Amino acid sequence: MYVRWQFVFNKCPTAVLVESARVNGKPRQRHIAYLGKVDYRAMDDKNYLARHGTSGHGAHYRAWWWYRISKKLDALANRVLPDDRRKVEAALAREVPRPTAEEVATYDLRCQADMRSEHGECPGCYLGWPEGLAGVPPRPPKPPESERWANVIAAITGRG
Repeated sequence: MYVRWQFVFNKCPTAVLVESARVNGKPRQRHIAYLGKVDYRAMDDKNYLARHGTSGHGAHYRAWWWYRISKKLDALANRVLPDDRRKVEAALAREVPRPTAEEVATYDLRCQADMRSEHGECPGCYLGWPEGLAGVPPRPPKPPESERWANVIAAITGRG
């Protein structure tokens, strides 16, 4: 079992999980699952680079990409053995490196600072990160639905 990368002209490369099989004595590739596309533009995070001049490394994109890949591989647990899964993840990591805790924290803090500078203080406003990702700062609990709407109405009417 291995990852086959399909590259189409001017398109994002696609990762497909395949296994080798012999059909009538000839080697064939048997499609197991579509894993996902890689958007290199999102990984480079051009918008962030244009605004800040430093590299954000697309940590947010890569974190969500790995989250979705992990969910797909979890669903294939009956088909993909643990040894094969480690090999598949290593092959995927060569194309899309896993974000480090430092990258996540740096990117998150910069984006929060941008949000505050553009919109003022906004308690509870933060980027959405996949659950269980290392380096994500602890988040405040969300207020109850009724309290959130009360804050929105107060802000609109100027009473907040």
